[in-house]
Amino acid sequence: MKNNPDKKYSQITSFKDFHYERELLILRSKLIETRLTLNYLQVKKAFSVSSLFSSLAKEVVLPKISDFLGELIKKTEKEPQPVTEEKQEI
Repeated sequence: MKNNPDKKYSQITSFKDFHYERELLILRSKLIETRLTLNYLQVKKAFSVSSLFSSLAKEVVLPKISDFLGELIKKTEKEPQPVTEEKQEI
């Protein structure tokens, strides 16, 4: 195979080289198609409704619930415990 930088397919000199180049281009196209499909699926997952709700829940709802429960626990710890009267035996 000859290498000539001026022409893209100058290395093709026989049918075997042609067949090799054809297979190489087919594999490259399949690789590009697979990458595009993967990127499409990643974008679709990022903008899906269920993903949106789960990320919203993680970032907004759960911290608010955690803060509320933390405040509730602090209030219950600060409240004085009711005094129980014990019977004294005479």
